[in-house]
Amino acid sequence: MALVAISAAPAAMAGVVVVLWITGTTLNLQSFIGSIMAIGVAMANAILLVTFAEESESRAPDAASAARGAAASRVRPILMTAIA
Repeated sequence: MALVAISAAPAAMAGVVVVLWITGTTLNLQSFIGSIMAIGVAMANAILLVTFAEESESRAPDAASAARGAAASRVRPILMTAIA
């Protein structure tokens, strides 16, 4: 569980760097605070996704179907949080 949650942080950092590069924005205090918030949201979503997968693992025949079920049930809330 911890590896999946930790792996969300580099992906969020890469997204922040790409968006800063595309928009031509420098890393200032506002963008730094925004990047910290983006990393926090990504970590929270990863933890929730893993928790849902662990809960559905007892009902699913294998780990892959449990992960697919968790992703299907969490995709809408994760997208709503990311868009907001």
